[in-house]
Amino acid sequence: MEKLSLLKFKRDINLPIRLPIDRAFTLSGIGTVITGTLWSGTIKPDDEVEILPQEIRCRIRNVQVFNNDVEKAFAGQRVALNLIGVKKDQISRGDIILEPGYLSPTFLIDTKIEILSNQKYSLKSGKKIKLHHGTREIIGRASLFGLKEVKQGEDGFARFKLDYPLIIKNYDRFIIRNPSSLRTMGGGLILRSRPPRKRLKREETINQLNILNSSDKKEIISFWIRESYPEPLTIEEIFKKAEISKEEVKNIIENLLNSSKVINISMSGEPEYLLISDFQRLKQEIVSYLKKYYLENRLKIGIDIEILRRKFFLSIPKSKFEKLIEKLQKDEIIYKKGSKILSPVISYELSGRYRENYLLAKNSIIDGKFSPPDVKQLAKNLSISVEEISQLLSILEDKKEIVKVKEGIFFDVKSFEEAKIKLMQTINKEGKITLAKFRDILRTSRKYSEALLNFFDKEGLTVRIEDYRILKKGK
Repeated sequence: MEKLSLLKFKRDINLPIRLPIDRAFTLSGIGTVITGTLWSGTIKPDDEVEILPQEIRCRIRNVQVFNNDVEKAFAGQRVALNLIGVKKDQISRGDIILEPGYLSPTFLIDTKIEILSNQKYSLKSGKKIKLHHGTREIIGRASLFGLKEVKQGEDGFARFKLDYPLIIKNYDRFIIRNPSSLRTMGGGLILRSRPPRKRLKREETINQLNILNSSDKKEIISFWIRESYPEPLTIEEIFKKAEISKEEVKNIIENLLNSSKVINISMSGEPEYLLISDFQRLKQEIVSYLKKYYLENRLKIGIDIEILRRKFFLSIPKSKFEKLIEKLQKDEIIYKKGSKILSPVISYELSGRYRENYLLAKNSIIDGKFSPPDVKQLAKNLSISVEEISQLLSILEDKKEIVKVKEGIFFDVKSFEEAKIKLMQTINKEGKITLAKFRDILRTSRKYSEALLNFFDKEGLTVRIEDYRILKKGK
């Protein structure tokens, strides 16, 4: 069992700047000065820093160690900083100077707590304590996991709800005291500096904290990657969640890649990682969902990509969603068709009455040649809803058997190409063509001939001038 004498902060020059303020004062002609011990990182004049919890950005004018100006101070050294951009009365003992964006304030912490064996009181859920971290003292209230109390000489997992924001990181040490007698009760280790507020089953929470309390950093990194599922994480994001140095994170990820425990899903740009087991799970969930969706929507070949995003990936950035889609395509789990997502393991073949109506709709359009029945006519002729015939026509369009020239109007591909050839032949011979001329050539109505001409205009084949069309240059 750990002793309080061992609860020392591990200093690391490879981590970002972190310095708890123990004194803040003003010197005439110099300005605001703070003193404290640099817990991590290196600090030098002109560095921009952030003071939390006030969220004050300022700059360092001068750095001193043992009353001597220095070009750089290192983790573990006592320093004095002359700050530009902050007044003495804006800051106080207990505030933290950090590299901007490194940490953020928290009111909740999950911990492994140990109570000294010579204490009079045990730690019970609901009990108020005074928590000491760095140069800050904060009142908090304990909630225990899996225990009614942590007795003298024992340890356990506890969540503390704090009365004031604390700037803390995973694996920091702290001390707790009785707020009335100020006697030291024990100390502990931060396991999760920003725990989720959602309620988990007690066993699940304890399992998570056991992982975070282990000495196996591969398990700890894997935990944070798993917690973000289905969002893949970069090295920087893993570092921010696990609060382990970037160098360690890089080495551990490399080890996990070599042992086939994680996968880089990014096909280009910065690597982003998922656990291989989670990626397999994601594949299975997506294919199962696509199968279920098709069974419930037989006339919808594939699923709109936005529906898939809302189902599985709404909580993650769109750029990461696009990378996952790209990786899933490469692994041949899905493929894209326009704005639709399909799976090669699903047979998108119509059967029964759907197949019958599909063929009837197709043949009706073919038979109609240059005067095909529109959507409403087809629905009436086949005694089905406009919605169903629209879905059948969409399938025919995807299969490139018909061409949509206007909302509700479709031509079979052969007739469409024939109309296009007649149009070009006439213009090449006569130099131009009118709507009436085109209508007569096709022996159809104004409705269909006008729809075709407008379509060719939009496609850039023809150009309208007054009441006639000519071929666009280069056509």
